[in-house]
Amino acid sequence: MILLRCRTCRREIPSDQCVDLECRSCRVLTAVELDRREYRRLWAKRERLRRHGAALAPVEAQLTRCVVRMQRRGLRGEELNRILATDREMVSREVR
Repeated sequence: MILLRCRTCRREIPSDQCVDLECRSCRVLTAVELDRREYRRLWAKRERLRRHGAALAPVEAQLTRCVVRMQRRGLRGEELNRILATDREMVSREVR
């Protein structure tokens, strides 16, 4: 088995799990980057609406659709939850 180093995260991975010198995790993160930006934008909007007491259902439906798109692109389970929590934390620091 030949081990290659991922050009993004620098981890060693078997060559059969490598595409364009990127591991699966890095490829998935690249694929969902636009969705993550959209999720952060929607989360900030949700926080603004919540502070003003407005209805949250439409924005939460948009957030759900965004998460579903990320799941279709390969993010799942704990990895997805960790990334979304990080994004929500980033937004809450920016909003304050």
